This record gives sequence, structure tokens and C-alpha cells, in this order.
Amino acid sequence: MRFLLTRLLQAVVTLIGALTVMFLILRLTPGDPVQIMLGDYRTPELEATLRARYGLDKPLPVQHVMYVGNVLTGQFGVSYWRNQDVTSLVAAV
Repeated sequence: MRFLLTRLLQAVVTLIGALTVMFLILRLTPGDPVQIMLGDYRTPELEATLRARYGLDKPLPVQHVMYVGNVLTGQFGVSYWRNQDVTSLVAAV
């Protein structure tokens, strides 16, 4: 029983570590997702609206906690490109 609990704890730590690495890779890639989505049609109001919609207006630690929580609950958000729920897009493949 102790072996099983140890392995389960290791799996949780590994999962959180992998999610943290993925989050950092996504955040460190060049370019601003809001500016990329809006392209030539961006205005300060539209940028603020999209940042609030995707949670990009919050501090990085808060974004990370939200990211981990959403992934663990299966809520992958909305696709930037297709404006559809990512879970349904993955399920359709």
C-alpha cells in the first residue's frame, strides 16, 4: 500500500512539473497572442477585452494556477484560431 501511495504522489508531482514546463514554454514563446489574434484590427479596447477573456491580464502565478486547474479538470479553453472549445476540437479528431 505504501508503494502505491508513493508512486501516486510521484505521478502527481511529475504531472505538475510537466504542466509547469508547458506553461513556461507557452509564455516564453515570442509574440503576443492577443496581438496575433487581432492582427491589423487591434484597438486598445479589443486588446483589453481579449486579455480579460483569456485571463492574460492576471499575474503569471495566477495564470499558472488557473492553467493547471483547468487542465486537471479537462477545461482546455477556447482555441485562439477557431474560436471553438478545444475539448470538442480534440474529441473530433
